[in-house]
This record gives sequence, structure tokens and C-alpha cells, in this order.
Amino acid sequence: MPEAEWNDEHTRVICELFAEQVQAGNRPNTHLKNIGYSVVADKFEQRTGLLYTKLQLKNKWDKLKSDYINWKKLLIKGANLGWDNERRTIAADSDWWKNTFKDLPGAKKFRKAGLRNENYLKVIFEDITSVDQSSAAADHDGGVLLDQDGGAQPVHNGGVLLDHDGGAQPVHNGAVQLDHNGITQLEHEPPSIRNKKRTIHVNTKENKKNKTETALLMQAQLKRIVELAAEAQSIFEKFSSQIDSPRSDIQDVMTLVRECGARSGSDEYFIATELFVNAEQRQMFCTMETAEERLEWLRRKYNAKYRA
Repeated sequence: MPEAEWNDEHTRVICELFAEQVQAGNRPNTHLKNIGYSVVADKFEQRTGLLYTKLQLKNKWDKLKSDYINWKKLLIKGANLGWDNERRTIAADSDWWKNTFKDLPGAKKFRKAGLRNENYLKVIFEDITSVDQSSAAADHDGGVLLDQDGGAQPVHNGGVLLDHDGGAQPVHNGAVQLDHNGITQLEHEPPSIRNKKRTIHVNTKENKKNKTETALLMQAQLKRIVELAAEAQSIFEKFSSQIDSPRSDIQDVMTLVRECGARSGSDEYFIATELFVNAEQRQMFCTMETAEERLEWLRRKYNAKYRA
């Protein structure tokens, strides 16, 4: 089996196709269903000319998942630092990166450039990955921004805003705003020493109370993430149950075969009668959106089997 080639463009395409299958309900747990991998393999071949096996696709899935988790951990670990807009990653000195690599070896690839295809990876992995945000944040002076989907985002001035729903937004004036029993202001040291450990002056007489409130708000946010994951799992299970709909029955699929232009007695019609005794082949055929796409797929299947 030849080794898979994963350049930047191939990786972008596979991320897009994986995300499509997740949104279609073909990822009931931590990996795609067989039908999901089949559809991805077929579409990837159409767009790149490369035909990869399920094992090769699964290995890429696992590698992307590992990158996504390491990226989230890195953002939390460096939440009190600056942000390199050009490289789209944490702005820190060599010592910080060296120490970070000891705890998080998988973050080495993100020193020169941030995570690629993050929009697709968030769709694929966000609700099936877990990062201990509360403990990671406790080791740093800066804030942690958790968006409404549970993703971590960089906070450029070390601030975090938690609203009453548990959502988080960046605060660009160096403050921490708690929309729960008032506002607490934090004053940070000058940018010239922002990468050094800073003393934070809190304008309140009830430090312990505020720390307790912050902990409760973070706990509520983490609870919300778990609830969103449960809701997403329920939706995916519903979609998965719809995959085996009556539309995939042999009679219905053969109707689609005729509608796409495969006449009785043609090579395309003949290969369809062989393929569609298999439920997964019927399901994959039904995922194709146009008659032209279905007819071309049948033609290629026939040629691969009888004219190779």
C-alpha cells in the first residue's frame, strides 16, 4: 500500500470532507461510520486523483484530532501572552516555548504557524474532545476565552469576560468583567514587561468572594460544554437513524439509476445491479446530489471492475 501524501491542499480537502460527513450525521461517536469513510474516499479521489484506504483516512483523522487538542491546550497555556497576527499563534520568547514543549511536545509545530483549517476541525472534533480548561487556566496570570462552542481563543490583553449565561468574550482594555454581582477591574503592568510574571491589583475588598464567583462561573461554563456535547450526540444519533431510510431500498435506488441515464442493458445499469445488493453501496449512491455525478460514478465502477 503506497504511503499517503498529505500536503497543505490535500489536508484542506480532507478536513472539508470530514466536516461534511460529521454534519451529515455519519460520526456517531469518535470516528466516522463506514459509509462516511466510503463517501470521503470517493470524493477525495475525484478532487485529488488519489484513492486512499479507510485505514489511511482513519490515521489522518487521528492525527488531526491530536493537533486540534494540542492547539487548544496551547491557547490556554499561553492565554496571558501576546498574539502574533502574522503567524496566527502565541507570541512568546524562546524560553517560554522551550518550557512549553516539555509539557506539551505536540505544540512544537505551532511555534512558527498556528493551526490550519481550524474552522473545519472545530466542526469535526469540538464536541468529542475535552481539555481541562479550569486547571490549565489556574497556572497562568492571564484570562481564558471560551467561546459559545467551547473553543479556546487567544486573549490579547490578558482579560476575560464571562456573562450570566456562561459565555466568554475578550476584553481589550485589560479588565476582567464579571456580569454577576458587579464589575471587578484588573490593572495590568506595562507592555514592556507583559511576558514577565505580573502582579494584578484588584479593586475590591472581597477578594475571596470574587475568586469563588469566578470559579463558579467557570464551572457553569464547563457544565454548559458538556450539555452541548450531549445535545450534539442526540442530533447525530437522529441523523444516523435516518441514513437507513426507505430511500436506500433497492427499488428506490434502481429508480435513481434509470433517472440518471443508465438504461436497461447498458454497462452502467449492469454494474448497478451488482453493486446495489450491498446496503452501503446503495447509501453512498444516494448521497450524490446530481444525476451526472451518479452516472459518472457507475461508469467508473464498471470500468474499474471489467476494463482494468
